[in-house]
Amino acid sequence: MCEKRERKGERIFLHIACFLMILILGAGCAATLNSQKKQGDRRLETADRLLIAGDYAGALKEYESAAEIFHGDMPGDRALFQMGLVLAHPDNPGRDYVSSLDCFRRLIRDFPKSDLMEEAGVWAGVINEILSRDARITGLEAALNSQKTEGVALKETYETAEEKNRILEDTIKALKKQINSLKQTVLENEEKGKRLEETVSALKDQLNALKEIDLGIESRMR
Repeated sequence: MCEKRERKGERIFLHIACFLMILILGAGCAATLNSQKKQGDRRLETADRLLIAGDYAGALKEYESAAEIFHGDMPGDRALFQMGLVLAHPDNPGRDYVSSLDCFRRLIRDFPKSDLMEEAGVWAGVINEILSRDARITGLEAALNSQKTEGVALKETYETAEEKNRILEDTIKALKKQINSLKQTVLENEEKGKRLEETVSALKDQLNALKEIDLGIESRMR
């Protein structure tokens, strides 16, 4: 009889110990995830500042780090979206349309519920069209090289140059519009942050005032 009670007590102790261990591990995981999220948010903020400053290589590196930190979770979609924009920026000396298109496609594939998915689809279409036109231009240039007469070759060269200039101008206009929109969004977010801090400070002052009133009432009641 005593042995049964001892065994029962041991089982209860083991259950309690396991439960406590689960709580400890859960708290540790939550703290780690929260720390990673804060680190990812800081990376995104740094990347936004670098992009506005024109440091495209630095901005791209920070966005890539943020995307790795979030591991497919929000706001990793914004990191991928910004990577796509940086890689397609007309002023970026390291511009890479193929990599840019890959970023937008990854966003669409990995974040089907993202608010940026529709816009990413538009940009993916734009970049894909640019790549298709580049391929056609390459084909035209190859055809030019095969022309036998100088007159025909000169005419085709002029037409190809005109087509390139038109494509380039359209692309630059579209990308500059997007960059200006990004800058405006960053400024608006900074302004919202300032207003939020002011609101929180005012609420704290009101709370302290209410506490002092309560203390005064309690003191008079005594």
